[in-house]
Amino acid sequence: MAARANAASTLLERATALQVREFLRARENNLQIRCLCPRGKRHYLDKFNLYLWQARFDPKDHEIAKQLWKWYIRTQLVVPDFLRALSTKAWNILWRTQSLRTPAEPKTIVHLTRLVEDMRKAGYKASFEQRLVHIETMFGRGDRTEAILEWQEGYMTQKGRTQDSYRPEYLELGIHMYSAAGDSTRALELLLDLFAAYPEWNPKAILYVFDAHVRIYLTQGNKDKLLDLKTWQIKHAKLPTNTSAVNAEMAFHLQHGHLHDVWRTFERDIARKAKSQIATTRPDLGTFIRLWEASLIKPRHISQPAPSRFYSRHFPPPAIILRHTLSWLSSLSLKTTPAETLASLRRSRLPNLVAKTLTAWNDLPGALVAMHALYHASPTPLPPTQQTATVLARAIARLGFRARTPRQRRDVNASTALRLNQEKVLHALRFIVERRLKQQQQQQQNGEEEKSADDGEKEKAQLLLDALSELVRAALVRRGVDAPEKVEARIEGAKRAARVPADMPTGDKSAVEVAMEMGRG
Repeated sequence: MAARANAASTLLERATALQVREFLRARENNLQIRCLCPRGKRHYLDKFNLYLWQARFDPKDHEIAKQLWKWYIRTQLVVPDFLRALSTKAWNILWRTQSLRTPAEPKTIVHLTRLVEDMRKAGYKASFEQRLVHIETMFGRGDRTEAILEWQEGYMTQKGRTQDSYRPEYLELGIHMYSAAGDSTRALELLLDLFAAYPEWNPKAILYVFDAHVRIYLTQGNKDKLLDLKTWQIKHAKLPTNTSAVNAEMAFHLQHGHLHDVWRTFERDIARKAKSQIATTRPDLGTFIRLWEASLIKPRHISQPAPSRFYSRHFPPPAIILRHTLSWLSSLSLKTTPAETLASLRRSRLPNLVAKTLTAWNDLPGALVAMHALYHASPTPLPPTQQTATVLARAIARLGFRARTPRQRRDVNASTALRLNQEKVLHALRFIVERRLKQQQQQQQNGEEEKSADDGEKEKAQLLLDALSELVRAALVRRGVDAPEKVEARIEGAKRAARVPADMPTGDKSAVEVAMEMGRG
C-alpha cells in the first residue's frame, strides 16, 4: 500500500510539474489567450486558441478563417473578459484572416466593421490602415454621414489636428469622400493641404474634386460651366506626358489594385484618338506588361486603403488587350526602332505572360491564337518558350477538374492528380515534338539543302509552335464537349476577337485532322 501511495504521489508531482511547465510556456507565448471562463465554457476558449494558432501560419485559408470567426463570436458571448484578454497579435491575426477573404462574400465588410467596434470596446487602438479601411467601407456601404463624421473625428479634436490628419492617405480619403458627397469646397481645401505638404503625391486626387464640380454643374444644367471645365482640362491643364510617366501611373494603380484606373490611364493617354490639342503618348514594352499583369490579377483581399476600387467591372477582356498589343508590335520597324528596344522585346516575358493570362481566363483557343499572332508579329517574332509550353500543359491538365470556386481551385492546385495529369500532358507534347523532329530529319535526308543557323532557329520555333497547336486541338477534341468542327470554329472566333488577319495560320493541322489521327473523326 505504501508503495502504491508513493507511486501515486510521484505521478501527482509529475502532473503538477507538467501543468506548471505548460503554464509558464503559455505565459511566454503571448498569442494564447488566457482568461477566467464560466464553468463548462472552457472549451470555447480552447477552440478559439486552436484556430488562432492555425491562422497564424495560414491566414489565407478560408476554412480556418471561418472557424476562427465562429469561435471568436461564440467565446465573446460566453466569456465576459474575452475582448480585454486579446493581445495585439491576436487582433492583427483576426483582421488579416477576415480582410483576406473574397469580397464576393458580403459578410466580409460586416466582420471588419465588427472588429473595429470590438477593438474600441476593449480599449485597443486600431492601426492606421485598419481605421482607414473601416471608414471607407462605411462610406462604400452607404453610411456616408457616419463615415464623414468619423473621418472628421480622426482629423480634428478639441486639442487640434491629430497625427493621422497629416498623412497623405488620410487626406486623400477625405478628398474622395467629400467630393462624392458633393462638398467640393471642403474637398478643395483638403486638396490644397495635401499638395502643399506632399507636392509629389499622385495627382489622381485632383480628379475627385474635378468630378465633384462636374456632377454639380450637371445637376444644375449649367452648360457654360461644363464647357469651361472641358476647356480647362484640354487646353490650360495640359501637361507634357511621356511614356515613363504613363507607366509609372499605371504601376501605381496596379500596385494598389485599381484595375479600372490602369485601363483608364491607358485609354486616356495612349488608346484615344489623336487630337490637335493633345498628342497621344507612345507606349513601350513596359506599358503592355502592366496591362497584362492587370488582366492576370484575381482579387484575393481588400486590405488596400481603397477596397471598393480593387474590384472593377470596367476592365476589358484579354482579347481587347491583345488587339492593342499586336497593333503596337506591328508599328515597330527595324529601321526606326532602336536595336536595344527590339533586343529587350525578344528577351521579354511577354509571350509567357500572355499565355498565362489567357489560360487563367480559361481561354485555350485564345491562347493558341495569341501564340501564333505574337510569332508572326512584324518585325520581331516572339516565339513560344519552354515556360509557355509548361503554362499551356498545366491549363490542359486542369480541363478535367471541377474548379469553379476559390476553394475548389486551391484543392485542385494542391492535388496529386493535377501533377500526374500535367506529367501526362508534357509526355504527350514530347511525343509530338519527337515525331515531328523525325519527320523533319527524313525530309533533310531526302536531299533538302542545309539551312543557316538563323533558319534553323526559326524552324525549331515553328516546330514547337505547331506541336503546341496540335496539343491544344487534341486536348479540346479529347475533352468531348465540342465536335472537331466546333473546336476549329472557336479558334476562328478567337482570331476575329483579336482582329488578326483571317489568313494567319494557327498550326499545320486542323482540329478535324487531329481528330482523325486520334480515331475520333
